[in-house]
Amino acid sequence: MPGMDGFDVLEAVRRQQPDAELIVLTGTHSQDINAAVRALRLGAHDFLLKPLSGADQAVLSVDRAVEKKRQREALREAEARYRHLFDRVPVALYRTTREGRFLEANPALVQMLGCPDRETLLATNAATFFAQPMDRQRWRQAVEKDGVLQSLEVSLRRLDGTVVWAEENVRAVRDAEGAIVCYEG
Repeated sequence: MPGMDGFDVLEAVRRQQPDAELIVLTGTHSQDINAAVRALRLGAHDFLLKPLSGADQAVLSVDRAVEKKRQREALREAEARYRHLFDRVPVALYRTTREGRFLEANPALVQMLGCPDRETLLATNAATFFAQPMDRQRWRQAVEKDGVLQSLEVSLRRLDGTVVWAEENVRAVRDAEGAIVCYEG
Protein backbone atom coordinates (compact mmCIF):
# COMPACT_ATOMS: atom_id res chain seq x y z
CA MET A 1 0.00 0.00 0.00
CA PRO A 2 1.72 3.14 -1.14
CA GLY A 3 2.05 5.83 1.53
CA MET A 4 0.67 3.79 4.42
CA ASP A 5 1.04 0.42 6.03
CA GLY A 6 -1.54 -1.85 7.63
CA PHE A 7 -1.13 -0.13 10.98
CA ASP A 8 -2.00 3.21 9.39
CA VAL A 9 -5.10 1.64 7.84
CA LEU A 10 -6.03 0.11 11.18
CA GLU A 11 -5.69 3.47 12.96
CA ALA A 12 -7.72 5.27 10.26
CA VAL A 13 -10.55 2.73 10.38
CA ARG A 14 -10.56 2.77 14.20
CA ARG A 15 -10.92 6.60 14.16
CA GLN A 16 -13.83 6.47 11.72
CA GLN A 17 -15.58 3.37 13.07
CA PRO A 18 -14.51 2.78 16.69
CA ASP A 19 -16.90 -0.16 17.16
CA ALA A 20 -15.83 -2.09 14.05
CA GLU A 21 -14.28 -5.50 14.66
CA LEU A 22 -11.06 -5.56 12.63
CA ILE A 23 -9.01 -8.58 11.66
CA VAL A 24 -5.48 -7.97 10.44
CA LEU A 25 -4.09 -10.40 7.86
CA THR A 26 -0.38 -9.99 7.30
CA GLY A 27 2.44 -11.55 5.38
CA THR A 28 4.97 -8.82 6.02
CA HIS A 29 5.11 -9.26 9.77
CA SER A 30 4.49 -12.98 9.78
CA GLN A 31 7.08 -13.79 12.44
CA ASP A 32 6.94 -10.51 14.38
CA ILE A 33 5.12 -10.93 17.70
CA ASN A 34 5.55 -7.19 18.35
CA ALA A 35 3.52 -6.46 15.22
CA ALA A 36 0.71 -8.69 16.49
CA VAL A 37 0.77 -6.97 19.89
CA ARG A 38 0.78 -3.54 18.20
CA ALA A 39 -2.18 -4.48 15.99
CA LEU A 40 -4.17 -5.73 18.97
CA ARG A 41 -3.34 -2.61 20.98
CA LEU A 42 -4.51 -0.48 18.06
CA GLY A 43 -7.84 -2.26 18.26
CA ALA A 44 -7.59 -5.24 15.93
CA HIS A 45 -9.81 -8.12 16.99
CA ASP A 46 -7.39 -10.73 15.67
CA PHE A 47 -4.06 -11.00 13.86
CA LEU A 48 -3.76 -13.74 11.25
CA LEU A 49 -0.60 -14.78 9.45
CA LYS A 50 -0.28 -15.61 5.77
CA PRO A 51 -0.46 -18.19 4.47
CA LEU A 52 -3.50 -19.25 6.43
CA SER A 53 -3.39 -22.83 7.63
CA GLY A 54 -6.89 -23.25 6.26
CA ALA A 55 -10.16 -21.43 5.90
CA ASP A 56 -11.17 -22.66 9.35
CA GLN A 57 -8.82 -20.19 11.04
CA ALA A 58 -10.30 -17.21 9.17
CA VAL A 59 -13.89 -18.38 9.67
CA LEU A 60 -13.29 -18.90 13.39
CA SER A 61 -11.77 -15.43 13.69
CA VAL A 62 -14.73 -13.85 11.89
CA ASP A 63 -17.18 -15.82 14.04
CA ARG A 64 -15.43 -14.60 17.20
CA ALA A 65 -15.48 -11.01 15.92
CA VAL A 66 -19.21 -11.21 15.18
CA GLU A 67 -19.89 -12.68 18.63
CA LYS A 68 -17.79 -10.00 20.33
CA LYS A 69 -19.72 -7.28 18.49
CA ARG A 70 -23.03 -8.90 19.49
CA GLN A 71 -21.92 -9.05 23.13
CA ARG A 72 -20.80 -5.42 23.08
CA GLU A 73 -24.17 -4.34 21.64
CA ALA A 74 -26.03 -6.41 24.27
CA LEU A 75 -23.94 -4.78 27.00
CA ARG A 76 -24.68 -1.32 25.60
CA GLU A 77 -28.42 -2.11 25.56
CA ALA A 78 -28.30 -3.44 29.15
CA GLU A 79 -26.45 -0.32 30.30
CA ALA A 80 -29.05 1.87 28.58
CA ARG A 81 -31.88 -0.04 30.32
CA TYR A 82 -30.09 0.30 33.66
CA ARG A 83 -29.51 4.04 33.13
CA HIS A 84 -33.16 4.53 32.15
CA LEU A 85 -34.35 2.71 35.29
CA PHE A 86 -31.81 4.46 37.55
CA ASP A 87 -32.78 7.89 36.23
CA ARG A 88 -36.54 7.31 36.41
CA VAL A 89 -37.05 5.51 39.70
CA PRO A 90 -38.81 7.91 42.11
CA VAL A 91 -36.53 6.92 45.00
CA ALA A 92 -33.25 8.72 45.68
CA LEU A 93 -30.29 6.48 44.75
CA TYR A 94 -26.58 7.09 45.08
CA ARG A 95 -23.10 5.63 45.32
CA THR A 96 -20.41 7.35 47.40
CA THR A 97 -16.84 6.68 48.41
CA ARG A 98 -16.05 6.04 52.06
CA GLU A 99 -14.93 9.67 52.28
CA GLY A 100 -18.28 10.92 50.98
CA ARG A 101 -17.48 11.77 47.36
CA PHE A 102 -20.50 11.05 45.18
CA LEU A 103 -19.79 8.57 42.40
CA GLU A 104 -23.36 8.43 41.13
CA ALA A 105 -26.69 10.02 41.95
CA ASN A 106 -30.07 9.85 40.29
CA PRO A 107 -32.41 12.80 39.57
CA ALA A 108 -34.63 11.95 42.57
CA LEU A 109 -31.69 12.55 44.93
CA VAL A 110 -30.72 15.74 43.11
CA GLN A 111 -34.27 17.05 43.58
CA MET A 112 -34.58 15.85 47.19
CA LEU A 113 -31.39 17.67 48.19
CA GLY A 114 -32.36 20.82 46.31
CA CYS A 115 -29.42 20.83 43.95
CA PRO A 116 -29.79 22.72 40.66
CA ASP A 117 -28.27 19.81 38.72
CA ARG A 118 -26.49 16.48 39.04
CA GLU A 119 -23.05 18.04 38.59
CA THR A 120 -23.55 20.29 41.62
CA LEU A 121 -24.52 17.30 43.74
CA LEU A 122 -21.57 15.23 42.51
CA ALA A 123 -19.22 18.09 43.40
CA THR A 124 -20.53 18.23 47.00
CA ASN A 125 -19.39 15.88 49.75
CA ALA A 126 -22.25 13.70 51.02
CA ALA A 127 -21.39 14.51 54.63
CA THR A 128 -22.37 18.17 54.10
CA PHE A 129 -26.00 17.15 53.57
CA PHE A 130 -26.38 15.58 57.01
CA ALA A 131 -28.10 18.03 59.38
CA GLN A 132 -26.49 16.13 62.27
CA PRO A 133 -22.87 15.43 61.19
CA MET A 134 -22.65 12.46 63.57
CA ASP A 135 -25.44 10.68 61.66
CA ARG A 136 -23.16 9.86 58.72
CA GLN A 137 -20.46 8.68 61.09
CA ARG A 138 -22.94 6.43 62.90
CA TRP A 139 -24.28 4.85 59.74
CA ARG A 140 -20.76 4.38 58.34
CA GLN A 141 -19.78 2.48 61.47
CA ALA A 142 -22.92 0.33 61.28
CA VAL A 143 -22.49 -0.40 57.57
CA GLU A 144 -18.82 -1.23 57.96
CA LYS A 145 -19.64 -3.61 60.80
CA ASP A 146 -22.75 -5.31 59.35
CA GLY A 147 -22.37 -4.64 55.61
CA VAL A 148 -25.87 -3.18 55.41
CA LEU A 149 -28.06 -0.68 57.21
CA GLN A 150 -31.82 -0.56 56.80
CA SER A 151 -34.47 1.97 57.72
CA LEU A 152 -32.33 4.54 59.50
CA GLU A 153 -34.14 7.88 59.72
CA VAL A 154 -31.80 10.82 59.17
CA SER A 155 -32.31 14.55 58.83
CA LEU A 156 -30.70 16.03 55.74
CA ARG A 157 -30.04 19.67 55.00
CA ARG A 158 -30.90 20.73 51.46
CA LEU A 159 -28.75 23.31 49.66
CA ASP A 160 -31.25 26.05 50.58
CA GLY A 161 -30.85 25.16 54.27
CA THR A 162 -34.22 23.49 54.81
CA VAL A 163 -34.22 20.16 56.59
CA VAL A 164 -35.89 17.05 55.18
CA TRP A 165 -36.19 13.63 56.75
CA ALA A 166 -35.13 10.55 54.83
CA GLU A 167 -35.07 6.84 55.47
CA GLU A 168 -31.57 5.62 54.70
CA ASN A 169 -30.90 2.13 53.39
CA VAL A 170 -27.22 1.55 52.64
CA ARG A 171 -24.94 -1.32 51.80
CA ALA A 172 -21.17 -1.58 51.63
CA VAL A 173 -19.71 -2.71 48.31
CA ARG A 174 -16.53 -4.68 48.90
CA ASP A 175 -13.70 -5.80 46.64
CA ALA A 176 -12.37 -9.37 46.43
CA GLU A 177 -10.20 -8.81 49.52
CA GLY A 178 -13.15 -7.51 51.57
CA ALA A 179 -12.15 -3.83 51.56
CA ILE A 180 -15.01 -1.35 51.15
CA VAL A 181 -14.99 0.16 47.68
CA CYS A 182 -18.06 2.36 48.06
CA TYR A 183 -21.50 2.64 49.61
CA GLU A 184 -24.76 2.24 47.72
CA GLY A 185 -28.00 3.59 49.10
